[in-house]
Amino acid sequence: MDGLTFEDVDKLIARAVGEKTIYGDRDAAWIGVGSDGMLRISELAAVHVENIDFNANTLRIVRSKTDQLADGKDQFLTDRTLEHVRVWMARGKIESGNLFRSVNQTYKRIRKEGLTANSIRLILKKRAKAAGIEGRISGHSLRVGAAQSLAAMGATQVELQIAGRWTSPEMPAKYARKMSAQQSCVARLRNQ
Repeated sequence: MDGLTFEDVDKLIARAVGEKTIYGDRDAAWIGVGSDGMLRISELAAVHVENIDFNANTLRIVRSKTDQLADGKDQFLTDRTLEHVRVWMARGKIESGNLFRSVNQTYKRIRKEGLTANSIRLILKKRAKAAGIEGRISGHSLRVGAAQSLAAMGATQVELQIAGRWTSPEMPAKYARKMSAQQSCVARLRNQ
């Protein structure tokens, strides 16, 4: 699977917003939340309005694969992502419950049911292809790409592990291995 970097995510969001459609507004919101929050696809599908604190710029993940006791974790969301969420909520008149909802294709009405992990995965693949982003795109690509982008920006392995809520350092190290090599002492000191 390939990661969708912050640059890729910005491209996907710009295209979605540029459509000026109900689908574009929804997709811009969940793509931003998924990338900023380094979310697993199941976590993204489970986001409710009540999980977002607009004043603190955080998303509360109530339960995840690595949080079996449901202690919850807070993830930071950028101002830009929160603006996309606000636009989506206003357009859909969404005040509570599932945040990322399916839309009736015939009548363009927003349903109460949330998008499923599978539907998010399919939409993401379709949007990446339409944007000319090639590779093996999966529902995990937002999470992986965020780790890769942060590593390229100089985040340490410990910072990546904390940001991505991984219980061990192996996964963030795997996702960021190329970027970590580009940040190595040989790259910095020898390649001058």
